[in-house]
Amino acid sequence: MAPGFILENLDEAFQHEVFEMPKKEGKIHNAVIENMLSWHHSGFHVYIGDRIEPDDIIPRIIPNETSSKKARQSRARLIQKIYEVDPLCCPKCQGSMEIISYFY
Repeated sequence: MAPGFILENLDEAFQHEVFEMPKKEGKIHNAVIENMLSWHHSGFHVYIGDRIEPDDIIPRIIPNETSSKKARQSRARLIQKIYEVDPLCCPKCQGSMEIISYFY
């Protein structure tokens, strides 16, 4: 069971942890992080609902039956539909971008 959280700080803590992983691996740097955090739709949202008790029968891992490439295309299509912007199109040069990693 997870401890209780101070809701105001949870989004920031989550963002920090998510960005630290690829930063430590040298995949992104501070300028990229600052740029992403300045976006109107940053993609970060933390929802804390009802607690999940240890003996709940809720599955902890849901198997992904979709291929990795198919999943990437599907996510990009959904993001484009919701935010009306192609997430794989560079806003500066309009070139095609490549996904380097996902965080769940």
